[in-house]
Amino acid sequence: MCTKTTVLTRLVIYLAAIFLSTFVPSVSAGEYPKSERDFKALPKYCRAKLQEGYATQDMHRRYSRGLKGIYGDSHHYCASMHSFQHADGLIPAKEPKKYWLGRVIDNIEYIENHSSNKTHKFYAEMYLLKARALLMQKQVGQAFLYFEKSLAVNPKYTPAYKEQIKYYRKLNDSKSALEVVNRGLQQKPNSKSLLRIKSELSGN
Repeated sequence: MCTKTTVLTRLVIYLAAIFLSTFVPSVSAGEYPKSERDFKALPKYCRAKLQEGYATQDMHRRYSRGLKGIYGDSHHYCASMHSFQHADGLIPAKEPKKYWLGRVIDNIEYIENHSSNKTHKFYAEMYLLKARALLMQKQVGQAFLYFEKSLAVNPKYTPAYKEQIKYYRKLNDSKSALEVVNRGLQQKPNSKSLLRIKSELSGN
């Protein structure tokens, strides 16, 4: 016969298990960064979020303010960035590229579905990473949809223009590449990188 103390103990253990499964990220085939090298390749908030004992309460408060409505789920984006490095061959892995691209997209979609701050500049960067992963999956239409979503958040986000230009240049489609350059320069007329690319495409 169970005593009240035994029942209470079991209840505490059960609730603790639910808490841990909800808030502690599960590590699947190395999709989360672990080593010093891993963390150095990622934003500092990833280390704060994922490396046990690293972050102070003040650091958590600071990142929570800077990534308002996002920081609680930011480990999913850290997993996406880390997985993309596997997919891109920057980190050796036994799993195929297809697996890692799937992890990139799944983790980003989790944040898309759970974040409460979809106008944060963070989204421009995250949407761009998803676009790059989709391009690697040869889902070109979806990729360009996410390029547009990135620029809708931040029209001055140069990397989103440069990735599109890179795609068109691989196809030897200088006309489309130049159109993207000019669009970017409308937002950032003094961008040195876009001006340089325009000069190259124009043959100057």
